[in-house]
Amino acid sequence: MLTSYARNLYGPTKFVDLSFVVIQATMAAGVVTRDAANSSPETTITLDTTGQFSITYPKCLFAQVVGAEVLLAESLGSKLYAETVTPTSGTATFESATTPGTAATPADGSRLFITLLVGNQ
Repeated sequence: MLTSYARNLYGPTKFVDLSFVVIQATMAAGVVTRDAANSSPETTITLDTTGQFSITYPKCLFAQVVGAEVLLAESLGSKLYAETVTPTSGTATFESATTPGTAATPADGSRLFITLLVGNQ
């Protein structure tokens, strides 16, 4: 039988507090808007330049991207690629593109979904 050292998750013993952070957002008029009702508290998302997104989440010791997807309104910007994840500052950047390095902002009406696994001791 597996011993769980974190709440409802079987994780490394050094991280006794593991949690999921979820961000959902919608593109409209070239602006990304975080869906507060379906996102974790203390999170933000911004569109910095074409296809380049920044997020913030609570600072932690460990963070891993579990999922980053775009539900498309059309074909451009079909995937979110993690570029940086900095748990101790609670920041990460993503590129929306059809292939890595070819940034394209998703069309209006597209939905963005980002999930992180974060941990503290």
